[in-house]
Amino acid sequence: MVRSQRTRLRAESAEEAILARDRVNKMGVKCEIETCDWSGGRPKHGHYLQEAAREMRYGIFLLELHFAV
Repeated sequence: MVRSQRTRLRAESAEEAILARDRVNKMGVKCEIETCDWSGGRPKHGHYLQEAAREMRYGIFLLELHFAV
């Protein structure tokens, strides 16, 4: 199984996530796409944006690991 995360920071991210999911599905691999929820508002551009997106992705993975155990 492949897990993909969509941070919704770029307009084309939804289209890219669907394209990636379709490609791995054709290979017989299940793919689930998680969408980040910026409840505190989307971060500003620049270095902080990349750092916030990375922390969001790691947080989602940690939650998934916690509930998988």
